[in-house]
Amino acid sequence: MADDPNDTTDDTDDLGEPIAELGQLAEAPSAGFLERLRRSLQRRSLGSQLASLGWSGLGAVLLEFLRMIYALFENKPTDTDRGGPR
Repeated sequence: MADDPNDTTDDTDDLGEPIAELGQLAEAPSAGFLERLRRSLQRRSLGSQLASLGWSGLGAVLLEFLRMIYALFENKPTDTDRGGPR
């Protein structure tokens, strides 16, 4: 167990020779497997990017609305304050 303080095994311990029978069981993946795997990963990546864009876009829109509201109530000098016509 990893939490056992009395555990003296180390990851670098020699575990012996690999089992030769397992090497013979290796099979090449089918032709369509890699393409299905690639499409699955691309779908996940696209979903992640769209979700990120959705939250970023929503935040940008809300920020612009807040700036617009702030600009409406901001004290702007009038023409007379700037020395313009009276």
